[in-house]
Amino acid sequence: MGKTALLRAMCALGSGPGSRLDCVYASAEDWCNQYYHAIQQKTTRQFRSRHRSCDMLLMDDLQFIEGKPGGQSELLHTVKHVLDRGGRVVLSSTPHPAELDVDEALRALLRRAFPAVMLPPEEDERLEVVRHLARRWGLKATEDVYALVA
Repeated sequence: MGKTALLRAMCALGSGPGSRLDCVYASAEDWCNQYYHAIQQKTTRQFRSRHRSCDMLLMDDLQFIEGKPGGQSELLHTVKHVLDRGGRVVLSSTPHPAELDVDEALRALLRRAFPAVMLPPEEDERLEVVRHLARRWGLKATEDVYALVA
């Protein structure tokens, strides 16, 4: 669907040239692993400082936090902290946020969020994107090839 590409692009634009934003991007699975590793290594203060002090927190594949109550609690507090500081938070998941099996506090936070549903582009839209990219890169192909790529 392009969720990961969209999040990475947001992070790149937010922290790119001319921007002073501190963006943190992580998949929920990696973030949880880092959090549990920080607990084991007794470095949770540094972990929290890094994630709670950013201007923009982007987390991908939120469904991987299901079944991890410690990670859910930490994420809830991290998100609240970033938002309270005036930062931005973008969370993505394959299922709709209402369908996630998370604790009630995190569920309440997700209910207040603005969900945006991404739908795949129609075939004619995909074909136009392929043609546009081919022109941009100076590539030529038959319509059959364009259709196959699209």
